[in-house]
Amino acid sequence: MFQLFLSQQLNLYIGQEISVAVDETLYRGVLSSVVGTFIRLTDSTDEYERETNRVVIPLTQVSFIRVPANQS
Repeated sequence: MFQLFLSQQLNLYIGQEISVAVDETLYRGVLSSVVGTFIRLTDSTDEYERETNRVVIPLTQVSFIRVPANQS
């Protein structure tokens, strides 16, 4: 039930930069999609070649998620 609610809420942030903690690892990137119980982030490194990494994270492994504050 909670995962369904979380998935619905995360769909509001597709295309925006979010932070996701899994254990002791923090991922930052643009939320690409929410499919079932998985979220997909696209992360660009700040290195010379601007490498793009795609990360798929199961919601069951998430410690916390930080999303942008509402801008009214």
